[in-house]
Amino acid sequence: MAPGGGDLMEQGFQSFWEATRSILGLLEKRLPGSLVFVAHLDGADGVLRIVDATAGDGSVAVEPGQSVPLDASLCFHMASRRAPQLSGDAAADPVYGPLAARR
Repeated sequence: MAPGGGDLMEQGFQSFWEATRSILGLLEKRLPGSLVFVAHLDGADGVLRIVDATAGDGSVAVEPGQSVPLDASLCFHMASRRAPQLSGDAAADPVYGPLAARR
């Protein structure tokens, strides 16, 4: 049994969408007020595309289908190891700091 997730680990899903919604729902309960999203790093088109997202605290609007250039996304820099996976102060980080998505 997953902590706080009931039998989510054992559950069969009919589609990627159903699995995504279930996992985002679990994370939203475990991380109240946090923005949590699933995105596709699309190297061919050079964009990060939001697949689905929770509302978070409402301070940042992230909608399914929204896209941003890869170089403008924190996720791309983290996934490509150009920036740390964990940062206690993203504003002070030389890669994350200047990105508009961080503000």
